[in-house]
Order: sequence, then C-alpha cells, then structure tokens
Amino acid sequence: MVMGSRMMPEGNPLRGGMPLYKFVGNRILTGVENWSLGTCLSEFHSGYRVYSCDALKQVPFERCSNEWHFDTDIIIQFLAKGFRITERPIPTYYGNEICYVNGMSYAYHCLESVISYRLHQWGWRRAEKFAVENSAG
Repeated sequence: MVMGSRMMPEGNPLRGGMPLYKFVGNRILTGVENWSLGTCLSEFHSGYRVYSCDALKQVPFERCSNEWHFDTDIIIQFLAKGFRITERPIPTYYGNEICYVNGMSYAYHCLESVISYRLHQWGWRRAEKFAVENSAG
C-alpha cells in the first residue's frame, strides 16, 4: 500500500488550508493509533491510497467497514498480514467543500477498530475482519 500523506512536512497541511481542529484531531488520533499498533505512520486518515491487487487478494477487505473508518480497518489488515505500507507526501488543499464526517464518531470507530484488532490478536475476542490468517494467500 502506498498512502499519500498530508502530514509529512512537505504536505504543509495548515498552509494548505486544513482547519486547525482537523489538524490537531488527525495528529492526536494518528498518535494513538501508532502507539497502539506499534507503527510510525505520519497519517492514518488520508484517502489517497494505492493498493497492490495481489495484496488485496490476500486480505478480507470486504469485511472492512463501509463507513469512513474503512481506512483504519484496511491498514490494520495490511499490518496483520505483514504487508509493507509506504507513505509519500501530498499537497494539502482545502477549498469550500463541505465535509459530512462526524469527527467524534469517526474517531470513536477508528479506536474501536484498533481495540477490536488488539483483542483479536491477543485471542480474547475474535474479529472476523482481522482474521487475515484465514484469507487467501
């Protein structure tokens, strides 16, 4: 997976118009996700992604959420499968578009996915969407 990151220094999210509350929220949520998953991604929440078709055939991505936190679910699947995730800086541009994402609900669901994965990983509760050992490949 290659992810475009607005949060790498070259992306300049604030200069590109990202509202301060979104920047702070992204940094906090990404920090918690990195800490919980043992990763060091600059951003979990960019929608700019490129996936290897071969890798997608090896994870049950159809079990991921159909909501905004699909992004977190599939990152976790790739991590669980041991796949490489690379980030590349992308420019940030915020125009007059309207975002319909409820930030608090989104953050809750992202953290819920991380906790669900950890419980699955520790064998305390099965989470089918993170059962990558049973997927093709």
